[in-house]
Amino acid sequence: MAMIELLYQKFYRQLYLYALTFVGDEDEAKDTVSEVFADICKTWSTGGADSHRQPSASFLYKSTRNRCLDRLRRRLLAGAV
Repeated sequence: MAMIELLYQKFYRQLYLYALTFVGDEDEAKDTVSEVFADICKTWSTGGADSHRQPSASFLYKSTRNRCLDRLRRRLLAGAV
């Protein structure tokens, strides 16, 4: 089994629930976590600086939080326009 699959199985549910507390919408929370894992796959496939390292739990949570905050900012800006 690939490393990304192991990470996904281990952390998806926890990250989903974490994202849900930020965005308050199940679909948005799922999309957010999927984007985090997609970014990891992209980094690994392009041989980025961290392509040889497994992301830590804290990295996954920070990435999820940052993605959620981006979504909330976009939501706020869309409502302000």
